[in-house]
Amino acid sequence: FQRKTFFCSFNEKKNNPTVFLVGDSIMASIQEEMKIKLINKNLNFIPMTNGGCDFIRVKNNNDAMCNEKIVKNRIKKIKDKKESTIILHINYKKNLKDKSLIGFSKVVNEYLNQNYQVVLIYPIPQMKKDVSIEVEKNLKNDEHPIKIVNIDFTEYLKQSKKISDLFDTMNHSNLYKIYPHKIFCNTYLKNKCIGNTQDYLYFIDSSHLSKKGSELINMDLIKII
Repeated sequence: FQRKTFFCSFNEKKNNPTVFLVGDSIMASIQEEMKIKLINKNLNFIPMTNGGCDFIRVKNNNDAMCNEKIVKNRIKKIKDKKESTIILHINYKKNLKDKSLIGFSKVVNEYLNQNYQVVLIYPIPQMKKDVSIEVEKNLKNDEHPIKIVNIDFTEYLKQSKKISDLFDTMNHSNLYKIYPHKIFCNTYLKNKCIGNTQDYLYFIDSSHLSKKGSELINMDLIKII
């Protein structure tokens, strides 16, 4: 996490296909489980995750966490691994301009046409409260059952609509899609997206997945890969 120039390769061997994970800290929260699973399948894994840095063109070079140099270094590394797999996600809480999203779509289509495999992870729901803190309060007060931290499913759909609509328009024989809301929403509670159950934390705070949450996303990813 936070590599900006030289990116780590896990299990790089001559004949091993490469899988890139590109995104911000939300994507970083799934990379440990992914690394283990991909190594077990004889695949090379290269995470390119930086705080607040999705695969979107940026012009603000004053941001040490996400600037044009980091984006260019990512692109250079991807070009070194022809026909690899690229996993992408966009944080729906960011105030993204339509121009940026159009640029994202254009870049992804360029990779697809060059025979890269691209996996789009639709927006991962984000809670309004820190899930760990809320559950800890329940445990300290010996409350049973534990309260389920949640947000309204309709609110999630509304906030993530711009990105989901964009992903819906993107189609290609090399393009694959994963829908996190099918994991976290309308399952345990009707019309709600949840951050925990009685047995598991799905998020460690309001937006970053826990080990269990990561495992659930990775189940779908590994099936595709």
